[in-house]
This record gives sequence, C-alpha cells and structure tokens, in this order.
Amino acid sequence: MDSSSAMSLYILIVIIVALIANIIFYRLVFKKKKRKKANLFSWLTTLGIMVPISLGLVFPFARAAEFDDPGGGIGFALLMFAIILPAFWFLPTTIYLGIRAIFIAITKRREREIISDTIVNAELTKVEED
Repeated sequence: MDSSSAMSLYILIVIIVALIANIIFYRLVFKKKKRKKANLFSWLTTLGIMVPISLGLVFPFARAAEFDDPGGGIGFALLMFAIILPAFWFLPTTIYLGIRAIFIAITKRREREIISDTIVNAELTKVEED
C-alpha cells in the first residue's frame, strides 16, 4: 500500500470511529443530563477514547506504507505522528460537537414549546380529575 493510500485509510477509519464513539456517548448521557451537558461530556469522553485508538491505528498504517526511497519512511512517520495524529484526534470530535451544538441551539425553541404544551396538558388533566 502506498503512503497516500495508508494515510487516507487511516483518516477515514479515525473519522468513522470518532463519529460512532461520539454518538454512543451522547446517547448514553442524554437520558440523564441536559443536551448541552451531554454534548460536552460526549466530546470530552470521545477525545479521551480517541487517543489510544488513534495511536493504535498509526503503527499498522505506518508499517503498511511502501516507499520508493529509504528516506520517505522517516518523512511519512514524522507526518503521521506530528500532524495527522494530533489533527485527527481532535478535529472530528470537535466538528461533531459543533454540529450538535448548532442543532441544539436551533431546536431550543421547539423544546420549550413541547415542555410548555406538556405542562398545560398536565394542568388541564389535573383540573378535569378534580
């Protein structure tokens, strides 16, 4: 596998794993906490989980890459460890946090309407029972 294919496959796998971890942690926390707190918690947890996953995935892909010149392996390893690894440990989870934060802000009014309708219906039901 050439170096660009190895790097592309690594980036794709890390992005997919980060998305899955982020969704799982958000859904686990959302039932007990508010949406903003659940979003922040899922971001922090996913960042913590992605450190060992990213490090674990770098080594097989760095070894699988084939190079024409002997110095290309050193440059590829430096690129993977110095730029790609930190960027794709942090960027996907932060992008997912931003997308979910925007969605939470957009749907905030709708959530308030649902809560107020629920309160009104509960009060009407209570009045009818009395």
